[in-house]
Amino acid sequence: MKSTDISLSLQIIKDFFKQNNIIVLKILLFGSRVRENHSADSDIDLIVITDQELNPLSKRRFLARLTSHLISRNAMLPMDLIIKSQKEFDAEKEYIGTLSYNIALNNISL
Repeated sequence: MKSTDISLSLQIIKDFFKQNNIIVLKILLFGSRVRENHSADSDIDLIVITDQELNPLSKRRFLARLTSHLISRNAMLPMDLIIKSQKEFDAEKEYIGTLSYNIALNNISL
C-alpha cells in the first residue's frame, strides 16, 4: 500500500464528511501502523473525530455509504474506520482499557 493511495482515500473521506455536513475535527491513525509492527497484509486503523454525535444506526448507515463512495472512486483500502464525536472520545479516553484510551496514548494525527 502506497502513501499516495492512503492520501487519496483520506481526501475522499474528508470530502465525504464535508458533503454530509459533518465537521471533521481530526483523523487519527492508530494500531499496528503507528506501533510500526504492521505487515504487508495489515489494514489501516483510523478514527475520525467529529463535532457532532451520531447514533449507532446513523453511524452504520454513514459508514456503508462512505464505503460505497470509496469503492466507486477506486479508493477503498483495507481499513477499520471508527467515527466518534469529540465528546464521546474525550469521555472514553479517561478509562483504561477502552479503545479511545489506547488511541489517545498512541496515534498519529493525519
